[in-house]
Amino acid sequence: MWKPTVMALALTLTSLSARTQGQAGLGRFEGGNDFQYFGAVGNVSVQCFPTGGAPTGPTSAYYRCDGYSFSPGEEARFVGPVADADEVALVATHADRSTRSKSGSYDGRKGQSDDRFNLWIISVFQRPLLKMGANTVEWTLKRKGKSVTKGSFIANVKDNGDLQCPNASETSWDMNDCMSSSRVCSNYFTRYGHLCQ
Repeated sequence: MWKPTVMALALTLTSLSARTQGQAGLGRFEGGNDFQYFGAVGNVSVQCFPTGGAPTGPTSAYYRCDGYSFSPGEEARFVGPVADADEVALVATHADRSTRSKSGSYDGRKGQSDDRFNLWIISVFQRPLLKMGANTVEWTLKRKGKSVTKGSFIANVKDNGDLQCPNASETSWDMNDCMSSSRVCSNYFTRYGHLCQ
């Protein structure tokens, strides 16, 4: 699924091959460990008409919309062994040797984290666990702060390059759309994302 952003649309599929140590066959993200990334770019022109009175700003705009799609998902639960544990700690070592760590509560009876981890979303307040390329994800299950068991797996994020999306023209009754690309690009990818190639 395409995810448009203010100036970005991203389609990412990440290839992750699972490998664990200490718990054979366990330790992965829900939905699998294979992801793909696709970037996308397209141009849209918009004509804005005031709903009443004279225009309060520009009446036309031209935007280059960039974005991405990341699949199977930008967030996922960690799935591990059934264990007497209440916390999971993840440390990802990226292809460039940088690291990112995250932790959360763990349901030892179900063998999974209670919440989803951010794998790819970048914002002012969030940083993703993964980066493009090979990511070695080491996991540790804990009970009251003490290690219970651990393992690791490899998560590969594959960059499939950028797709070109068709040019489009839009009409808006909101003058803000001729001053900011945010909603225009979001709507653009919702309507035309399936035509990107």
